[in-house]
Amino acid sequence: MKILVISGWGLDTQVLTTFAEQLAQQHQVEVWDIFDPHDPVLLAEKVRHAQEMDVLLGWSLGGQLAVLLAHKIYQQVNIAKPVIACMSNPCFVAQENWPNAMPKNQYEQFKYAVIQHPEQALQRFCALVTLGSSAPRERAKYLQQQLVSNDLSYQQAHLDLLEQLNVVSILKNYPGKMLFILAEKDRLVPDQVAVNMMNIAAKSLKVVKIQAAHDAVIFDSQLVIKPISDFLKHIS
Repeated sequence: MKILVISGWGLDTQVLTTFAEQLAQQHQVEVWDIFDPHDPVLLAEKVRHAQEMDVLLGWSLGGQLAVLLAHKIYQQVNIAKPVIACMSNPCFVAQENWPNAMPKNQYEQFKYAVIQHPEQALQRFCALVTLGSSAPRERAKYLQQQLVSNDLSYQQAHLDLLEQLNVVSILKNYPGKMLFILAEKDRLVPDQVAVNMMNIAAKSLKVVKIQAAHDAVIFDSQLVIKPISDFLKHIS
């Protein structure tokens, strides 16, 4: 299968190298960084390219983008691509139709820090990503070292996507097969998200929980690939 993998916010695509290589043992894998879906020209290009893929997969914010791409493809050509979202909240900042997310005032503080002091803010973000894992300090240090080659201005430019993207309504109506892999020890996606996801009236939506943190795709990739492989066998 041809699998498109979309990274999360803040950490670029390089941190997904091991995950992508393990997937590539059985499938063709292409990795994208996050992008602005509000740019109509760019979105049209991404949708066109994504139509060539068999499965759309995303981590964290990338999971939302994968869902959005699948929705756009279905609207245009009536083909429902399978979607896999890993450690992804359908809406990362609390909104009326999805309250189990980051409070708005907390997001505003985070946004201010990223704009004013991007290096320090992203270092703290790395710590949040690894919090709850088996080795949070070591893992956070590794991710912080990766920031040296990261384009901070690119991450700043896409910060608003954390607040703006909301795919809850798509999940309720999308006819394609969907798998959401959530982590029991995730400190960025609240526990209640799993409950709410299971309550969404979508027959084709499956939710799987694993014993890991938000950084599972990076450091515990085998725990993530197992339910992905089961899902891919089922849809094939």
